Amino acid sequence: MVGERLTIEMGKFTGETGLQVYERLKSEVNSEWNRLQQTQLRRSSNLPSPEAVTETIVVKALDRFLNELPAKDGLERKVGQTISREQWNEVVGVDRAFSLEELRAICRERGLKHTGDKKELAWRLLGYGA
Repeated sequence: MVGERLTIEMGKFTGETGLQVYERLKSEVNSEWNRLQQTQLRRSSNLPSPEAVTETIVVKALDRFLNELPAKDGLERKVGQTISREQWNEVVGVDRAFSLEELRAICRERGLKHTGDKKELAWRLLGYGA
């Protein structure tokens, strides 16, 4: 996304990245709306409108976009564990030494979950993951 500008103005999305964001937003809103409808046992006024669901998702997405966590903090959030400085240095070393495809292949060979970014895969390969 470096060098690209994402414009969000009253529902207007521009540029290739903007269109991708808009499509993902529509998908998430529909998914969340369907989930909310299925959890309601009877018709209730407590069920938020699709517009309210959209607003909630947009606010959360923009918050994550504008306040991106440092890499270590992001990995800690994903794995649900505190990462020591030594562990982090090992993860960074593996991240630098291998491509994403190589890390996925190694995880597959070892019978580990092979989805996620390079740092998540490195975390699993180093045996820190649950």
